[in-house]
Amino acid sequence: MKAKNFIIVGIVLLFLGISMLLFIAATFSYMGDHWRTVSIIGEYCILLFIPALIIGGASIIFGLVKR
Repeated sequence: MKAKNFIIVGIVLLFLGISMLLFIAATFSYMGDHWRTVSIIGEYCILLFIPALIIGGASIIFGLVKR
């Protein structure tokens, strides 16, 4: 892969991780009844937002170094 592709994938993963973090915050601050589906999505977001941020950051760094 080209260095540009690593940088683009890294930026997309960083935005995905940040959006998952915002979804987690919105899910846990909501006081009403949750749909079961939204609750399950929130659980997966908790598990996967840190790896998305780490892989995204590493991909950007790798793309910049490879350039």
